[in-house]
Amino acid sequence: MKQNMEEETSIQWEDVRRQMHQAIDERNHVQVQQCLETVTNLNLWLHPITEESALHRAVENNAFHIYALLHANNCQFKDYKERECIDEGNLNDVQRSELRRQQEFVRRPKDAHLSHIKNAIRVQSDECKEKIANMIDSLDSVELLSVIQKVVAVSPDLKVIMDSDEEDIQTLVGCQTGGKLFGLTRFHEEKIFVGGKRRGTTEKASESEVRGTLLHEMCHLALHLVYNNDGKPYCSPDTERRRSYLQIIEEMENNSEKLDHIIRLAVEAKRKIEEELVVRVPHIIATHFNSEEGISILQGQAPKLFLFFKDKVIPDMKKYVEDASPGMDAKKIREENVRLGKAKRT
Repeated sequence: MKQNMEEETSIQWEDVRRQMHQAIDERNHVQVQQCLETVTNLNLWLHPITEESALHRAVENNAFHIYALLHANNCQFKDYKERECIDEGNLNDVQRSELRRQQEFVRRPKDAHLSHIKNAIRVQSDECKEKIANMIDSLDSVELLSVIQKVVAVSPDLKVIMDSDEEDIQTLVGCQTGGKLFGLTRFHEEKIFVGGKRRGTTEKASESEVRGTLLHEMCHLALHLVYNNDGKPYCSPDTERRRSYLQIIEEMENNSEKLDHIIRLAVEAKRKIEEELVVRVPHIIATHFNSEEGISILQGQAPKLFLFFKDKVIPDMKKYVEDASPGMDAKKIREENVRLGKAKRT
């Protein structure tokens, strides 16, 4: 592709070119995307001083997710000498694998995660499957819930097993679960089970109840994938994060009578409260068809829990998705994240 060097070196774009290279250094793909959207007629994105192209800088910084983003937006190397940085012999096997993986990830359709979850659904009828698929689509329109679904979709072995005729999912699970359960997640099998009747009745559960339970269980699995700590919202060595979370739990235990019943059930049961309390955030949001109503309840009754989820957990989930790729074994991703300390970032 022939470049318009007058445009590529124009003083008019000097500031945004500098911002682009700073974003690459900081590995900030969001800022890179903003630069690409601000100026659409640049392909080289030359540094104002060094005249290095953005593609070359990304490779030199091992920022292969940014390289893939730039490449997908038709960015180019400045010359053949720069392009040699990706030739065989200049990248090791790990770097080349990561470069290919990130390019594959960027080329994915935006709704690929939804297709993966829908394909993982196991139900009795096509009608029921269509209803659940529609739920998944509508839940994905809420950013906080969409992130959870994207994490879950990383799992190549995901199964979502539902039975609209069951109040208790023990028959779906195939073993005793220690009492009647409407929903259950088996972490190491990466299976989610959801029933379809209200506990203690023959009535069908409402769509909002199923939506809430489905996101509740998805969040359990997402937390397990991100932190590898039995569904707790932090990595096991992160004592500071655990301490702040336990303080939130203590405050809510002291005010349980004022809480929404979905949160109160976790607080009063006390069993596995570290795992159970945080998943009530997406549970409440998903239960309300207007997500703002659910968020308003959380901000009014459990503001610290909501902020913990939004400001601590969600960024970790986004980072996990960014570092993952389709078809990659979820266990390998977790092991690599632990090795690199990626899952511990807050």
